[in-house]
Amino acid sequence: MTVTDDDMLAPMLVDTGSGSSKGQLFNQVKGIFVDASQDFKANETPIISDATMLSQDTPSGSSSNNFRKTLEAQLPFTTSNTMAQRVAKIQLKYQRKTMSAQVEVGMKFVRLQPNDFVYVTNSRMGWNQKMFEVQTTSLALNDDGSGAIAASINLSLLEISADVWDFATNEYTTSIGEGSVINTGSFAQAAPTIGTLTQRATIQGPHTIIDIIVPWTNQQGDAVQGTEIQYKESGESDYAVAGVAGKGQTKGVIQNVVVGNTYNVRLRHFSFDNVYSGVSSTANITIAESDTLAQPSSVSATTGKPFFIELKWTNPSNTNLRAVEVHASTTSGFTPSTGTLVNSYYGDVGKNKRVLLGKSSDFGFDYNTTFYFRLRAINVLGTATAYTSQVAGSFTKAVSADIDSISANQITAGTIDASQIDVENLNAAKITTGEISVNRLPSAVVFTSELVDGTTVIDGSNIQTGEITLTSGDGSSNLAHIKGGKTSYEDTSNEGFFMGFNASSHPAFNIGTGTNFLKYDQSNGLTLRGALTAGDIASGGTLSGVNMSIGSGNSIFKASGDGIQLGHATFGSAPFRVTPAGALTATNADLTGSLTSGSGNSIFKATSTGIQLGNATFSSAPFRVTAAGALTATSASITGSITATSFNMSGGAKINAGDILASSSFFSTDGSGNLTLADDGVSSAKIANTLESDNYSAGSAGWKIQKSGNAEFNGVVLSRSLVVATGTINVASATAGSGGVPAQSNDFQVLKEIYTTGVYSAGFNAWSGSTSTFLVQISMTGSFFTTVGQESNAFFGPRGTLLPLTVFSGTQAFTLRTQLWGRQIAGWGAPSAIQLTYRIYKVT
Repeated sequence: MTVTDDDMLAPMLVDTGSGSSKGQLFNQVKGIFVDASQDFKANETPIISDATMLSQDTPSGSSSNNFRKTLEAQLPFTTSNTMAQRVAKIQLKYQRKTMSAQVEVGMKFVRLQPNDFVYVTNSRMGWNQKMFEVQTTSLALNDDGSGAIAASINLSLLEISADVWDFATNEYTTSIGEGSVINTGSFAQAAPTIGTLTQRATIQGPHTIIDIIVPWTNQQGDAVQGTEIQYKESGESDYAVAGVAGKGQTKGVIQNVVVGNTYNVRLRHFSFDNVYSGVSSTANITIAESDTLAQPSSVSATTGKPFFIELKWTNPSNTNLRAVEVHASTTSGFTPSTGTLVNSYYGDVGKNKRVLLGKSSDFGFDYNTTFYFRLRAINVLGTATAYTSQVAGSFTKAVSADIDSISANQITAGTIDASQIDVENLNAAKITTGEISVNRLPSAVVFTSELVDGTTVIDGSNIQTGEITLTSGDGSSNLAHIKGGKTSYEDTSNEGFFMGFNASSHPAFNIGTGTNFLKYDQSNGLTLRGALTAGDIASGGTLSGVNMSIGSGNSIFKASGDGIQLGHATFGSAPFRVTPAGALTATNADLTGSLTSGSGNSIFKATSTGIQLGNATFSSAPFRVTAAGALTATSASITGSITATSFNMSGGAKINAGDILASSSFFSTDGSGNLTLADDGVSSAKIANTLESDNYSAGSAGWKIQKSGNAEFNGVVLSRSLVVATGTINVASATAGSGGVPAQSNDFQVLKEIYTTGVYSAGFNAWSGSTSTFLVQISMTGSFFTTVGQESNAFFGPRGTLLPLTVFSGTQAFTLRTQLWGRQIAGWGAPSAIQLTYRIYKVT
């Protein structure tokens, strides 16, 4: 792609790179690479100098040796000397390209991406197809001054030229060879000998820290510089490094291991030149719990006190105490279990503990019942002590002598029976309740949540105040309001009213039904939906969402959701109406002059000469109709029907040249000269693949006939009846073994025939000109029940067969064989009203 002056949307910014950065350029290069021929060790290429660059960098009269600057090119993925020389020289030439440009161009340059090449032609700079490399691209959106937004592309370019990648074969320089490799001997080290692992426990407050002590014996030798300790949990596959011990050390620590886990430990030495020995043998240790825990002591429980049992004990003095479990039961000598657990109590080490246990529906504590208690302590590792000996306790109901007075800031109860509270004055800052039934409220009442009363009628005689004042509340969504029917000022579903504050703490109201209402809020102002009856309306705003009606009868004007109408109150009967889609209906209109729309070959004109499309000159228009009604069209596609008093065709009496020829044997004319289709006028040779109705949809509508003979008709009505005979057969309603159903042995798992009969032997005629066969459908009604004490998994069903099963022509007699098949047992009971119904169909 080429950027020209015409493509630039703004002045171009050019930096020649001739400033201070010019002195930072290199004029010779040395590549550092991974040499595959030297065991992939780092190697250097010979220094590649460029005389032209060195001359440009050397001031006049100075020695060039003082201005040599060498670039070290790091090439970690290059493995050969020759490739390193080529890549290093490319880097040397590339860094000498310092001229850059910033241009803003049109959207056709959006396809450019960094590292693409682009040409720039600029007469002022004297550039003709100058090559640049794209550094960055960005999309800019600019205001063109008229309010429209125009998109453009900003390109950051750096000059480039093809000679950057030039490298002649004679430019290679031979590297200096290496000397022979000196044999330094073996650096291998022997593994240390691991000792027996032990564990060490340290108690820190409630926690016990356990470490593994790892001993070993070092190998003798000056090269050994230390030992690496590795470990893993038994069952894991990978070892982790626990730590490294220095030279001469013979013991290490694996810290903070878990009780109950088995650990595998191994060691290896390492030398001064970072050579590791093989690993030692593996030592194993299973971590055991190292500390103990005492039982709770001084356990006691009160008996016969009102309200509750006071249970007391002293916690163990062990610092690893986590909790004390309390178990209770009404059975003396009980064995504690999960079902007897009252609670787990956390407490200080060695401190006295007291809990009050009163009437509880959760555990079952109740008045005048003796409960037995046993306790045990649990440490931080989850290990529990044995249970203490049991102690007994009980509590009774309180009597009036036990309660002098009640003074409380809050009483929480499931139900408080107000009939049992008799006070002269109830003075409280706050009463929280679901329902308050009173006959008078004080002059100042603050409700912080919605007041709902489904039964009490509040009338003026019960409101002892001159006004009701609503405020915006606490600034949350629970704002003050009065409502009836509607749930919010935005409710357009329910009938009623809502007046209060919206979520922005501004006043709002809504009154009316779900479809017709009057609504106000501070953002949208006053909204009216429904019919408006008023005198003169003066408004500088807009009426939206309303119906307008002026006048009545045939002198009415209406504007509604149906559209605009004049002359009738019903939109569909109005002589003048316009739908919201712009469809105009008018019983009369006077248009004077001519109509012209478009120009050139897209013109439409209606003048006194006629109607035309496609050309400004009437006689040249491809579609035109004269004032006398003569139609000219270059082609026509008519999807509906054509009705005409006369119809003349010229040009050989053909439609679409060869499809219909009036003189062919497939067509004829009636006495009036109309074209008709002769019998057998369309043969299979005239149907290429299928013939189908225009509404055909597979399996649901229309019809389709295939050339192969397959056909599909949806909603077809047959002119011939398929059903040729129907009838019923009554099986005896009697105990098994009598009538038509014989008794069976007790082999109900065997499926077999239990009844058969033959009926309807008659002859039928095949359809004329075809062969026929018969199909039979048979169904059964009725029921049976089994005798009490007998098995009930007996069942049976009907099967019908027409004999013989042949395709016939002419007349054929058939016999219908009906059978009952099933599983049956002796004593299966009485069948009730068993009746077989059959239908015989004749098909081709």
